[in-house]
Amino acid sequence: MGSAMTLETVRDKLRAAGRFVVYNPGETVWAEDLADAIDAHLAEKAGARVDGWMPIESAPKDVCILVYPGIWVGKVCSIAKWNDDRYSKKPRPYWERDDGLRASISHENPPTHWMPLPPGPAA
Repeated sequence: MGSAMTLETVRDKLRAAGRFVVYNPGETVWAEDLADAIDAHLAEKAGARVDGWMPIESAPKDVCILVYPGIWVGKVCSIAKWNDDRYSKKPRPYWERDDGLRASISHENPPTHWMPLPPGPAA
């Protein structure tokens, strides 16, 4: 590898590999299992709670995640992605939710916790 990769990058590459198998003599390890192990390590490092929710301050800002609303009315949780609002004259970064509500709600009442999205169904 030419440059150092983050654990998140390695995890994403393993997930993209699909049914790839890493084989060591006497042991077969699936790429997805390695990605899950990295997720568990990152969650533990970020101070994950036993139920899987982590403080929003530790959330990655380059992928969609599941966020807990705190005080968003009528919502239990949402899928969200960080929006740095870079194209505004006065940027105000926020969590952009994929639930049809206005993004401005996230400016005043950002989510309080997050967790990774679960993997998709097996093919």
